[in-house]
Amino acid sequence: MNDAYWLECLKSDPEDIAALKAIFDKYYDVLVFHSTQIVKSKEQAEDIVQEVFIDFTEKRQFENITKSLYSYLTTICTNASLDYLRRNNRLKRNEEEYFQTTQDLQHDNSVLNDIIVREDDQVRRQLTAAFEKIPDARRKIFVKYHIDGLTISNLSALTGLSINTIKTHLRYVKNDLKQLRNEIDPRKLIFRK
Repeated sequence: MNDAYWLECLKSDPEDIAALKAIFDKYYDVLVFHSTQIVKSKEQAEDIVQEVFIDFTEKRQFENITKSLYSYLTTICTNASLDYLRRNNRLKRNEEEYFQTTQDLQHDNSVLNDIIVREDDQVRRQLTAAFEKIPDARRKIFVKYHIDGLTISNLSALTGLSINTIKTHLRYVKNDLKQLRNEIDPRKLIFRK
């Protein structure tokens, strides 16, 4: 029996198990091989092909086939494999950005934690005066990042500046804070190692 016969069987009875099994048996291994070439993982390719066949039956995609069943299934399988790669790459990028942001935050917080100030109005005034020497745009970014807890991505969207520009501003503020630390009376500060 050829593909046209099995497609006609499905069009007349969408739950024809014999037709579904015949198509599955004929194309499963070929589609797994095809998907494996794209996603580089046989296990993932098997999952993708199973999803392709589930959609093929549940969404009655067989009703749309006007040409070759093989071409239709390989196209659907290719698209599903590429979608998987796109989702997987997006997740990896998000994980990498999260990891980098976390590292940046830990590093920036370690600079701030170097300075522990006693509750002293004079020191507080010195810190405030010194902090106000930092350019306004940088100071606002610093406050929104460290005090308000916005992420670098959110700051970028909020200010319209690129992520790299935000990171540069934060790095400059960190350097400014190191210089400010040297300007304040060191006897009134406690440094944490």
